[in-house]
Amino acid sequence: MSKGNVRRFCLALLIIQLFILTFLCPALALAKVLLFDQTNGELNYNKGVEYSYIALTCSTAAISFLAMCCFCIFNMKDFKLLTILTSIAWFILPIIYTVYTIHEIDPIPFNCQYDFQYPVSKTACGIRAANFVFMWLYLAYAIFSLIIMVCLMFEDGERPHTDLNEINNEITDEEKDENNDDVV
Repeated sequence: MSKGNVRRFCLALLIIQLFILTFLCPALALAKVLLFDQTNGELNYNKGVEYSYIALTCSTAAISFLAMCCFCIFNMKDFKLLTILTSIAWFILPIIYTVYTIHEIDPIPFNCQYDFQYPVSKTACGIRAANFVFMWLYLAYAIFSLIIMVCLMFEDGERPHTDLNEINNEITDEEKDENNDDVV
């Protein structure tokens, strides 16, 4: 197996896992909010941070779903911009989310207590821990996928765009070609 094939295989594995995490993260976030609400105030959360996190994770899942199933309805320029914006948000979100929520259930340790009196609280604590772990895993997988994609791009002999004008010119040329095809 060539070096390029190994990288492509690794990229495919990462993308599959990233796709799974894309849907798992919002599910865990929703479960956390619902379970924290059922603890009758024993466990509290920052509603603004949680709802922002849920909104971003759900929008990422929706974008991923649409990209996989309905790619033909997207304008490529808009899709690239949307992908870049969600990627930037995913680089910032875990840091902000961690800063605002790391101490939300103090003095309970991160790995939760085994002697919770109520099973809902223990489950909520476990979901919270899983939510943190999978959120950071998502970021790690996204970074690894990006690195492998860039390596593959260089390996295939393509020169990456370093100037936004090049990208705009390329897109404009593609649109001109499409318009010329429509005229004929």
